Amino acid sequence: MRLGWQATLLLVLAATSSCARRESDPLRIAINLWPGFEYFYLAQELGYFRDAGVEVRLVEQTSLRDSRRAYVRGLVDGLLATPTDVAALELEGGRAAAVHQVFDESDGGDVIIARDPIRTVQDLRGRRIAIEPGLGNYFLHRALELANLRPHEVAVVDEPFTAAAESLCNGSVDAIHSYPPTIEQLAKLTDGQFHIVFTSARLPHEILDLLIVDPRIARERASDLAKFERAYDRAVAFAQEHPDIAYRVMADREGVSADAFASVARNNLRMIAPEDRPKYLAPGGPVATAVGRSLAILRECQMTSRRYAGVPSVDPRQAPPTKAD
Repeated sequence: MRLGWQATLLLVLAATSSCARRESDPLRIAINLWPGFEYFYLAQELGYFRDAGVEVRLVEQTSLRDSRRAYVRGLVDGLLATPTDVAALELEGGRAAAVHQVFDESDGGDVIIARDPIRTVQDLRGRRIAIEPGLGNYFLHRALELANLRPHEVAVVDEPFTAAAESLCNGSVDAIHSYPPTIEQLAKLTDGQFHIVFTSARLPHEILDLLIVDPRIARERASDLAKFERAYDRAVAFAQEHPDIAYRVMADREGVSADAFASVARNNLRMIAPEDRPKYLAPGGPVATAVGRSLAILRECQMTSRRYAGVPSVDPRQAPPTKAD
């Protein structure tokens, strides 16, 4: 971390920190790289969890699928994920899961990025598309649906999220589902040969960031969870008041420039104010609707196996399917 903002951060900490009781057992939350989740790391860096009186262990994972795995295996008490992950956990089984809170939504942060000469979703017909099972299935399905394409008109490659960008670069696939910071890192390696053909801006209230916990944890540690949320809200407020410091801290962790992080935070991430969250969580609200739609799509994608399998995988060298009559 650079000394300029670090020194300023220490001054803020000295002015705002206070002694607080810490629980004997830390609240363990699985988390992966994504700008919306960085505010939890910011809360940790600023000492806001400590101030709130809750000990939190943010357990970093490489992807949403890995976060689900950690949760099912009992390695964490909850995870930061999406409505599609709620649906995937229900279909995969192994551990009960409940939505505890909603924080923000992807408003252009999630994308389908493709190689030349692909410029539109319609151009994906007959192409190989790498996705990680779960959110990748949902996002691709919705993109195809809005373009009047059917899933069998593309070849889906089951690929770990962290490997998809390399597959796109080496030409083994034609397109991938991605989100920051991978998009920014990919841009550094290319000369403009890739193009964004679809974004989550087309899917309002669908790609939401949630706190998902074990129902038992929700009952037994309700106070800690409330403190966890308050610390997050305090970090968001800090970022609004001190964007230069906050964005540098969060960008540094993601390995991108502060300007790149700020652009995503301001343009592709819609924060949900605490007073608006009950409307999102209400029966029939955006969260319930997104989970229900995810269940339908994942079932269609054959994600009912208790193994972490998505749609049938294809070898990237396999000829893509032909369009049905």
